[in-house]
Amino acid sequence: MRKNKLIILGLLTALSFANSNISNAQSWGDVAFSGTLNANELCYTDGKDINCDAGLLVNDPSASLIVPGIVSATAFVGDGASLTNITAGAVSIGIDDLTDGKTDSESAYPSVYLGFNAGLNDDGSNSNLGLGLRALESNVGGGDNTAIGHLALLNNTSGDDNTAVGRSAMSFNNTGKENVALGWRALYANTNGMYNTAVGYQAAASITTQWSTTAVGHGAMRSATGDRNTAVGKNTLLSVSGENNVAVGSTAGVNMSSAEWNTLLGYGAGREITTGDRNIMIGYRVTGSGSNASDELNIGNTIYGLSISSTVAKIGINNQLPNATLDVSGTVSATAFVGDGASLTNLPGGLWTDNTDYINYDDVRFYKSGSVPSGYSNGDYGFVWYPDKRAFVGGQAGYSGMFNDGNIGDVSFAFGHNTIASGNNSFAFGTNASATGTGSISFGGGATADYALAIRGNATATDAISMARYGGATGSRSVAIGSSGALNGGAQAYGLASVALGTGSDAYSNYGVAIGSGSSVSGTSAVAFTSARADGLNSIAMGKSAFVSGDYSMVIGLADVTGTEVTDANTLAILGGEVGIGLVSPNVELDVSGSIEYTGTLADVSDRRLKQNIQPLPSELDNILQVKPVSFEMKSNPSVTELGVIAQELEKVYPDLVNTANDEMGTKSVNYIGLIAPLIKAVQEQQAQIEALKEEIKILKNK
Repeated sequence: MRKNKLIILGLLTALSFANSNISNAQSWGDVAFSGTLNANELCYTDGKDINCDAGLLVNDPSASLIVPGIVSATAFVGDGASLTNITAGAVSIGIDDLTDGKTDSESAYPSVYLGFNAGLNDDGSNSNLGLGLRALESNVGGGDNTAIGHLALLNNTSGDDNTAVGRSAMSFNNTGKENVALGWRALYANTNGMYNTAVGYQAAASITTQWSTTAVGHGAMRSATGDRNTAVGKNTLLSVSGENNVAVGSTAGVNMSSAEWNTLLGYGAGREITTGDRNIMIGYRVTGSGSNASDELNIGNTIYGLSISSTVAKIGINNQLPNATLDVSGTVSATAFVGDGASLTNLPGGLWTDNTDYINYDDVRFYKSGSVPSGYSNGDYGFVWYPDKRAFVGGQAGYSGMFNDGNIGDVSFAFGHNTIASGNNSFAFGTNASATGTGSISFGGGATADYALAIRGNATATDAISMARYGGATGSRSVAIGSSGALNGGAQAYGLASVALGTGSDAYSNYGVAIGSGSSVSGTSAVAFTSARADGLNSIAMGKSAFVSGDYSMVIGLADVTGTEVTDANTLAILGGEVGIGLVSPNVELDVSGSIEYTGTLADVSDRRLKQNIQPLPSELDNILQVKPVSFEMKSNPSVTELGVIAQELEKVYPDLVNTANDEMGTKSVNYIGLIAPLIKAVQEQQAQIEALKEEIKILKNK
């Protein structure tokens, strides 16, 4: 208590009183006062406490203690509970007292920013709200924007009326206005686009200058760049670059690129369409006829439409390819048909006639079960449905029996002039087409055997195939392909499992193959290519007029080798040209680039009977002494050291042993075998000299 008295005593030195008179002096510990106390000035009551009003540097104080200024102390003693009893207006803390606040003035269109560098370049008068790190950091003149989130509207400078909520939402917007982005990176790349709405993770994240786009859903239009599209659902219209599409449903239109004016509703609707336009797809994963389908309708894979954007639109129910304005596959039931179609339920007798066995209109007959087609004559036109055989026959009769029961196979189809499909499960189409074998097929030809196929030609054996005008496949499992030409007839395959491919090619033998115009094989399992002939067993002939008759032999003609025949067995003959190994431009009959290995003997034909103008060699020792043997490495194979001579040097001594190729370099080669004879002659000369010297030495020793 003494300490408090001393503190009060110290304060009294700074008190300012209205009057300096003190009266009614009382005793107070070690302090005594005297004089007159006026109203609202210092007074003393019980000798322990001051219970009056006082003011520091204030006249006429209205409270127990008023200080017009800052109160500073090393400590404030007490619980401070009365500090909460502040009168209205006594303490004023404004938004200007916050470091991120801009103004308290209502008339100044104030902005509010909270976050590191949020609204860094804004003067605070644009009525913007920015909450988050660097939100609206670059904004200078853009107004009425709301940015909430890390980097939201980061690069906006003058865009107005945008709302971006979410990390990096509209991060690259610059001047775009009246956009709404809600979600992580929603409208992320937008720079100048307007009137766009994006809600969801990366919704419309790639559009830049587009406008009036709406994307709602996780990844909706994430990579899209088209204008005026609406997408609702996960990954809906993911990458569309076309315009004016509407898609509702997860992955609807997910693969669209340049497609436009499409309406899609349902999970995966239109997912296969990429470039098609003006389609309507409704239902789970329904789609059109292809990636570029246009003007199509598909509702639940039940209702279809074609040309729906035109005046000739066609709608089909249970029919993907409608042929009329309304094409229904199934029964149509109604209480009434109103309009021009009302009479359809009461057809006049003249349109269709019921002749007991069939109904008929203009030679189109639908026979009833149990009845047999008949009554047609040569030249008559008709179209017949024969229900007992599940067969169709249509066209013009080339003879009177075309439409009769005996010429109609079970489950068959015949259409054309003089066309017959009498084989079961057969098919004939075209003038004079005939399919008489079981499972046979004919297009303008004759397929007379079981499971044969004839296209313009004749296939008369089981499993035969003929695609040759005036050609034929008569061997079982044979194939003939090739029409007739000016000089040759069509391909003919006579042998079992033989093949003839090419105009005028003939395969006479079993398993023979003749390929190329005019090729022929008669040897079993022989093969002939390109106007060649192979008559030997398992023989092969290739090249114009190449001919082999020896068994297991092969001939290759590199030019026209007419008149040459390989008759020996087990022989390979290459005739009429030059062969290159490791190169494409050989200069001699066999030209090899690289090494040759062989076992056995390499013999050069040297029979006297094959030679003429035989002359002994003159002296060769001096010439041989001019030849310079060297070691060397070929530039193309530097890892191998070889021994030999230089062609240009040898040519000066033995020009006949050097060959110059007819190529750009004039490459020179050496006939090393040709050097053997001069070397032998030089050795003989040298030996003669040795013998003469030996004789001279002997004579000298005997002297």
